[in-house]
Amino acid sequence: MPLDTLASDESYVLFDEHGRVLCAEQQGSWGWAYLGDFDTYNSDVLYIAVSAAGHGRLATLDISANDRPWSLYANGPIGREPWLFASGQNWPGYPRINLCPVSNGNNAHQFTLQVEIDGERKAFKAGSSTWDWLYLASLGKEPTRFSLHRYHITGQRLFDLIRTTWPTVAADALCEADSAYQAISSHHARQIWQDAGLGRCRWRSESFDCDDFAFVYKGQASLDAYHGNATYPYAVGWIAGACGDQAHAVNLFLDLDGHLKTLEPQTGEIRLAQDWSYAPYQILI
Repeated sequence: MPLDTLASDESYVLFDEHGRVLCAEQQGSWGWAYLGDFDTYNSDVLYIAVSAAGHGRLATLDISANDRPWSLYANGPIGREPWLFASGQNWPGYPRINLCPVSNGNNAHQFTLQVEIDGERKAFKAGSSTWDWLYLASLGKEPTRFSLHRYHITGQRLFDLIRTTWPTVAADALCEADSAYQAISSHHARQIWQDAGLGRCRWRSESFDCDDFAFVYKGQASLDAYHGNATYPYAVGWIAGACGDQAHAVNLFLDLDGHLKTLEPQTGEIRLAQDWSYAPYQILI
């Protein structure tokens, strides 16, 4: 997401150019910071809040874990390219690192994270493996590029995204009852479909048709959030639309890339919501 569109009342996750997310080991009071796959290391993901300073100008990015504020620290003198660790406690004697994004040229979505301590400027960097430890390196070593993606979104902003996707949808067509929702990845959405067992089900007129498929998927998503002790309900919905004299129901979800997507519960197919060929007349989140 572009830096100038970030909101202080939402929660984000920090992805790098290789699709890895900012994480930290969280088994104890501190843990090494690393970049890894969102779904594989979900329990270690660090969440990002935005602190703005005047006229919407981005000041810093604040991190949290398990609903508590955490901070990043350098494990050693800044001049030695130290590894980074995260903790919810203070660590006197270790440089505390502020996450300050620096825009990456003409790409409004990407930025580097740079720090200046004792007159030395360094940037966040990690290797290019599927996961790798995070450290501070000199600016000449091609700093890792990052982008922010929505994770928690207010109900009103989710409603606004739906209206942007389908400008003609009636205001009373949408039913959402919670103050905030949690985005999920396309991989996660597909896993929910597999867990629901819908791939083994067959369409039956009236008794188990398209709306029943979509309701079962919606219910499985709620169970998944429950078993995962999610702070907020998933941004997963049930949506019905019309195309000529035809009507159809599928599922809707907010992906971590910030896009609304549909999932066809009869097949598991995922596509951009804006490409759905039906005009929505009822949406339940």
